[in-house]
Amino acid sequence: MFFKTTAEIMNQAKKISNFILAGYLLGSFTANAQSTVNAMPMTAINERSELWNSSFNSRDSSTFYTLFDSLAVLSSGGGRWIGSEECKRLCRGLYQKRPDITWINKLSKVEVFDQWKIAYETGDWKETWTEGNDKEKSQITGKYWIMWRYENKNWIIISGIFTPLSCTGSYCNKK
Repeated sequence: MFFKTTAEIMNQAKKISNFILAGYLLGSFTANAQSTVNAMPMTAINERSELWNSSFNSRDSSTFYTLFDSLAVLSSGGGRWIGSEECKRLCRGLYQKRPDITWINKLSKVEVFDQWKIAYETGDWKETWTEGNDKEKSQITGKYWIMWRYENKNWIIISGIFTPLSCTGSYCNKK
């Protein structure tokens, strides 16, 4: 029969619209799930990056050291430190020599290479402390990058470069 009743046409239209809606929802869910999967490393790296600031500045060295791979390399205008033990020595030395030191990494950008579980973080860096018997603080500011690797269900630092671009205070005259 070529002629359909209004009820049959309405029922068929309802089935088609339900099918289209299901396809749309499935596509949306898949796209959102994909963006969530891609966002997961970014969120984790942002949290680990913030952990640098909070643990260093609260003198929580046990937490701070968990950020580093055993063969991590850190480099700055003041030297180069290779391995987590050297990073620990650097940190302890800074706390001892500069009891009021603060170190802030302000993350600007993170890029992730999912296939190798490697990430690249860049941003601005600032260190301040009171040198010796000074009344004013010395301050170093500059740019940094950190390379992260996902290992054992966590992102760890495998290398970092801190490039000083300005310095104020008496410390600057000692270099």
